[in-house]
Amino acid sequence: MSKRKLNQSVSLAHFGFTSKKVTPRDDQETPRDDADDAAASTALATRTVSESGAPVPPSHSPEGGEVEAERSEDAAVAEVAATAASDFPPAGWTTKQVGEWKDRNPWLEIKAGKLGCLVCRKAKTLLLSEKGPGLHLSEEWINGDVTSPDAKQLRKKIYKHRDSQAHARSVEIVQMKDKETLPNCFIDVQSDLLKKTTVSFRTAYTVAKERLSYKKLNPLMTMQELNGAEVGNIHKSDHACAEIISHIAKEMRRKFVSNVKEMDSKVSITIDESTVHGRPYLIIYVRCDVSGKGDVDNVFLDIVELTDGVDAESIYNSMMAIYIKLEWMMTF
Repeated sequence: MSKRKLNQSVSLAHFGFTSKKVTPRDDQETPRDDADDAAASTALATRTVSESGAPVPPSHSPEGGEVEAERSEDAAVAEVAATAASDFPPAGWTTKQVGEWKDRNPWLEIKAGKLGCLVCRKAKTLLLSEKGPGLHLSEEWINGDVTSPDAKQLRKKIYKHRDSQAHARSVEIVQMKDKETLPNCFIDVQSDLLKKTTVSFRTAYTVAKERLSYKKLNPLMTMQELNGAEVGNIHKSDHACAEIISHIAKEMRRKFVSNVKEMDSKVSITIDESTVHGRPYLIIYVRCDVSGKGDVDNVFLDIVELTDGVDAESIYNSMMAIYIKLEWMMTF
């Protein structure tokens, strides 16, 4: 029987006949592959979660991935465009020139067609309170706002800032910070300034003691510098010499009066009136024991102009004004 059925099926296929597709009844189960089972399970899980009130996770469809990729690409393009817009070279410069200038000057900042100084910007945060002659940090360079329509003028500004004392000082400050010596840099700076000031004061004192012209201070300071002394860039003019000598004389008078008061030495006053260019002046000397060994010396105290006249009352008032200024009150 089975052999006959097999031959019959072969013969039907041989003549082009096919077997009729059987449609399953409702009570029969339709065969399903693994993909259909996975889709059904996902739909059932999603429906169950949504009915419970929990948030439904977004579907990771191929279309969603393409949208995210496009958004990321747009953001990257926008970032590149913004960077290019902020990094365009100054007027008259090329990209190659920008690279060359930055290689020669690492402190130079070029952004949005403007120039700035990275070193001065960093130094401002480290040393906000230092102000001195010839030292002024340019806000234009710190903020990166240096610009010029002419490339030649822009190069001149770079050279001028590079060679300025403020920029050189900023470089020193940043280098000291990099070496972790900033806590001691203030002490070192004060010590260096004290050495330079000492040289200036001693030279000015020599000018006064040798009765030289105040204009001799400048060549003498140059000689000191050639001999290896650190003299700095200030206290070299004749006006500076006059101020230094006046300060030294004031301190010497105060010290002299203080010593006489401490030793309680007996003193006598000697005055001499003189006229210079038609104006009367009063020269005051003090005769006393300065060393405390019994040796009496005549010490020059001060010279004052007699503006109110040369009578006894004017002379007395001028002398009392000197004593009050020196905080040396005596009874006569």
